[in-house]
Amino acid sequence: MKQPWYKQRKKFGLQAYIEVEEGLAAVNTVFEMAKDNTQKPYLFNAALHYYSSCRASELSFQELYEDLEKFISDKERRWRECVRIKRGLEDTKEAGGMFKDQVYLIGAVEVLKNRRKIDFHRLYSGKICIKDLQKLEKQQVIEKRDLKFPYFLEDIELYLNILERIAKVNGICSYCLLYTSDAADDLLCVDLGGRRIIKKK
Repeated sequence: MKQPWYKQRKKFGLQAYIEVEEGLAAVNTVFEMAKDNTQKPYLFNAALHYYSSCRASELSFQELYEDLEKFISDKERRWRECVRIKRGLEDTKEAGGMFKDQVYLIGAVEVLKNRRKIDFHRLYSGKICIKDLQKLEKQQVIEKRDLKFPYFLEDIELYLNILERIAKVNGICSYCLLYTSDAADDLLCVDLGGRRIIKKK
Protein backbone atom coordinates (compact mmCIF):
# COMPACT_ATOMS: atom_id res chain seq x y z
CA MET A 1 0.00 0.00 0.00
CA LYS A 2 1.25 3.49 -0.89
CA GLN A 3 1.02 6.10 1.82
CA PRO A 4 -0.51 9.53 1.11
CA TRP A 5 2.97 11.11 1.16
CA TYR A 6 4.31 8.78 -1.53
CA LYS A 7 6.13 11.06 -4.01
CA GLN A 8 4.66 14.00 -2.09
CA ARG A 9 7.11 14.38 0.76
CA LYS A 10 7.52 18.10 0.15
CA LYS A 11 3.76 18.64 0.32
CA PHE A 12 3.64 16.94 3.72
CA GLY A 13 6.78 18.73 4.89
CA LEU A 14 8.63 15.50 5.66
CA GLN A 15 12.26 15.46 6.73
CA ALA A 16 15.04 13.06 5.76
CA TYR A 17 14.50 9.59 7.17
CA ILE A 18 17.88 7.94 6.57
CA GLU A 19 19.06 8.29 10.19
CA VAL A 20 16.06 6.39 11.56
CA GLU A 21 16.09 3.88 8.71
CA GLU A 22 19.75 3.00 9.22
CA GLY A 23 19.37 3.24 13.00
CA LEU A 24 16.62 0.62 12.92
CA ALA A 25 18.86 -1.56 10.77
CA ALA A 26 21.69 -1.25 13.31
CA VAL A 27 19.39 -2.09 16.24
CA ASN A 28 17.68 -4.98 14.50
CA THR A 29 21.05 -6.46 13.54
CA VAL A 30 21.66 -7.29 17.20
CA PHE A 31 18.03 -8.23 17.95
CA GLU A 32 18.56 -12.01 17.98
CA MET A 33 21.73 -11.64 20.04
CA ALA A 34 19.85 -9.52 22.59
CA LYS A 35 17.37 -12.35 23.15
CA ASP A 36 20.21 -14.43 24.59
CA ASN A 37 21.01 -13.18 28.11
CA THR A 38 24.46 -14.73 27.93
CA GLN A 39 25.46 -12.34 25.13
CA LYS A 40 26.00 -8.58 25.04
CA PRO A 41 24.25 -6.86 22.10
CA TYR A 42 26.74 -4.03 21.69
CA LEU A 43 26.21 -1.65 18.78
CA PHE A 44 29.86 -2.11 17.95
CA ASN A 45 29.71 -1.79 14.17
CA ALA A 46 27.54 1.33 14.28
CA ALA A 47 29.85 2.90 16.87
CA LEU A 48 32.92 1.86 14.89
CA HIS A 49 31.64 3.56 11.73
CA TYR A 50 30.83 6.65 13.75
CA TYR A 51 34.25 6.77 15.39
CA SER A 52 36.02 6.11 12.09
CA SER A 53 34.09 8.91 10.39
CA CYS A 54 35.04 11.38 13.13
CA ARG A 55 38.69 10.40 13.14
CA ALA A 56 38.85 10.43 9.33
CA SER A 57 38.11 14.15 9.41
CA GLU A 58 41.52 14.60 11.07
CA LEU A 59 43.61 11.67 9.83
CA SER A 60 45.02 10.31 6.58
CA PHE A 61 44.24 6.76 5.45
CA GLN A 62 47.43 5.39 7.01
CA GLU A 63 46.91 7.30 10.25
CA LEU A 64 43.34 6.09 10.49
CA TYR A 65 44.45 2.52 9.82
CA GLU A 66 46.94 2.74 12.68
CA ASP A 67 44.44 4.47 14.98
CA LEU A 68 41.83 1.73 14.51
CA GLU A 69 44.22 -1.01 15.59
CA LYS A 70 43.06 -0.58 19.20
CA PHE A 71 39.57 -1.66 18.10
CA ILE A 72 40.24 -3.97 15.15
CA SER A 73 43.16 -6.39 15.41
CA ASP A 74 42.36 -8.13 12.12
CA LYS A 75 44.34 -6.24 9.47
CA GLU A 76 42.03 -7.06 6.57
CA ARG A 77 38.94 -5.98 8.45
CA ARG A 78 40.69 -2.77 9.55
CA TRP A 79 41.69 -2.11 5.94
CA ARG A 80 38.10 -2.56 4.78
CA GLU A 81 36.87 -0.11 7.40
CA CYS A 82 39.37 2.51 6.22
CA VAL A 83 38.43 1.95 2.58
CA ARG A 84 34.77 2.30 3.49
CA ILE A 85 35.30 5.61 5.29
CA LYS A 86 37.84 7.06 2.85
CA ARG A 87 35.97 6.09 -0.32
CA GLY A 88 35.62 8.90 -2.82
CA LEU A 89 38.81 10.75 -1.86
CA GLU A 90 41.31 11.36 -4.63
CA ASP A 91 44.22 11.69 -2.21
CA THR A 92 43.96 9.43 0.83
CA LYS A 93 46.92 11.19 2.42
CA GLU A 94 44.55 14.03 3.15
CA ALA A 95 42.11 14.18 6.03
CA GLY A 96 38.46 13.66 5.15
CA GLY A 97 36.11 10.87 4.25
CA MET A 98 32.56 9.67 3.72
CA PHE A 99 30.82 10.83 6.87
CA LYS A 100 27.43 9.34 5.99
CA ASP A 101 28.30 6.27 8.06
CA GLN A 102 27.68 8.26 11.25
CA VAL A 103 23.94 7.82 10.65
CA TYR A 104 23.90 4.22 11.91
CA LEU A 105 24.77 5.19 15.47
CA ILE A 106 22.91 8.50 15.41
CA GLY A 107 19.74 6.75 14.26
CA ALA A 108 20.12 3.81 16.63
CA VAL A 109 20.46 6.13 19.62
CA GLU A 110 17.42 8.16 18.53
CA VAL A 111 15.31 5.02 18.19
CA LEU A 112 16.43 3.61 21.53
CA LYS A 113 15.94 6.90 23.36
CA ASN A 114 12.35 7.06 22.11
CA ARG A 115 11.61 3.33 22.26
CA ARG A 116 8.64 3.68 24.63
CA LYS A 117 7.09 6.57 22.71
CA ILE A 118 7.19 5.08 19.20
CA ASP A 119 4.40 3.17 17.50
CA PHE A 120 6.75 0.90 15.56
CA HIS A 121 4.06 -0.41 13.23
CA ARG A 122 3.40 3.14 12.09
CA LEU A 123 7.11 3.97 11.94
CA TYR A 124 7.55 1.06 9.54
CA SER A 125 4.65 2.25 7.41
CA GLY A 126 6.72 4.22 4.95
CA LYS A 127 10.07 6.02 5.16
CA ILE A 128 9.50 8.55 7.91
CA CYS A 129 11.56 9.89 10.77
CA ILE A 130 10.37 9.98 14.38
CA LYS A 131 9.43 13.67 14.34
CA ASP A 132 7.36 13.19 11.19
CA LEU A 133 5.75 10.09 12.68
CA GLN A 134 4.37 12.24 15.48
CA LYS A 135 3.12 14.82 12.99
CA LEU A 136 1.47 12.26 10.71
CA GLU A 137 -0.17 10.57 13.69
CA LYS A 138 -1.83 13.86 14.64
CA GLN A 139 -3.01 14.27 11.05
CA GLN A 140 -4.35 10.68 11.11
CA VAL A 141 -3.15 9.94 7.59
CA ILE A 142 -1.07 6.81 8.20
CA GLU A 143 -2.51 3.71 6.54
CA LYS A 144 -1.67 0.31 8.07
CA ARG A 145 -4.03 -1.87 6.03
CA ASP A 146 -2.37 -4.62 3.97
CA LEU A 147 1.10 -3.68 5.19
CA LYS A 148 3.63 -6.42 5.83
CA PHE A 149 5.78 -5.97 8.93
CA PRO A 150 9.03 -7.66 10.04
CA TYR A 151 8.59 -10.83 12.06
CA PHE A 152 9.88 -9.23 15.25
CA LEU A 153 6.91 -6.84 15.36
CA GLU A 154 4.50 -9.75 15.75
CA ASP A 155 5.10 -9.56 19.51
CA ILE A 156 5.52 -5.86 20.20
CA GLU A 157 6.03 -6.27 23.96
CA LEU A 158 8.86 -8.72 23.35
CA TYR A 159 10.35 -6.30 20.83
CA LEU A 160 10.19 -3.41 23.30
CA ASN A 161 11.76 -5.53 26.02
CA ILE A 162 14.59 -6.46 23.68
CA LEU A 163 15.12 -2.78 22.80
CA GLU A 164 15.21 -2.07 26.53
CA ARG A 165 18.05 -4.55 26.94
CA ILE A 166 19.96 -3.20 23.93
CA ALA A 167 19.64 0.33 25.30
CA LYS A 168 20.80 -0.75 28.78
CA VAL A 169 23.80 -2.71 27.51
CA ASN A 170 24.90 0.25 25.37
CA GLY A 171 24.37 2.81 28.12
CA ILE A 172 21.67 4.72 26.26
CA CYS A 173 19.17 6.51 28.47
CA SER A 174 16.14 8.64 27.71
CA TYR A 175 17.58 11.81 29.23
CA CYS A 176 20.87 11.91 27.29
CA LEU A 177 21.78 13.06 23.81
CA LEU A 178 24.49 11.24 21.86
CA TYR A 179 25.57 13.24 18.84
CA THR A 180 22.47 14.62 17.18
CA SER A 181 22.31 16.20 13.74
CA ASP A 182 21.87 19.56 15.49
CA ALA A 183 25.40 19.22 16.77
CA ALA A 184 26.86 18.24 13.40
CA ASP A 185 28.78 21.48 12.96
CA ASP A 186 30.75 20.76 16.13
CA LEU A 187 31.73 17.28 14.90
CA LEU A 188 31.27 15.80 18.35
CA CYS A 189 32.60 12.29 18.68
CA VAL A 190 32.07 9.34 21.00
CA ASP A 191 34.22 6.40 21.93
CA LEU A 192 33.15 2.87 21.07
CA GLY A 193 31.64 2.40 24.50
CA GLY A 194 29.29 5.30 23.86
CA ARG A 195 30.41 7.01 27.05
CA ARG A 196 31.01 10.54 25.75
CA ILE A 197 27.55 12.07 25.82
CA ILE A 198 25.84 15.42 25.99
CA LYS A 199 23.35 15.62 28.82
CA LYS A 200 20.24 17.70 28.45
CA LYS A 201 20.26 20.77 30.64
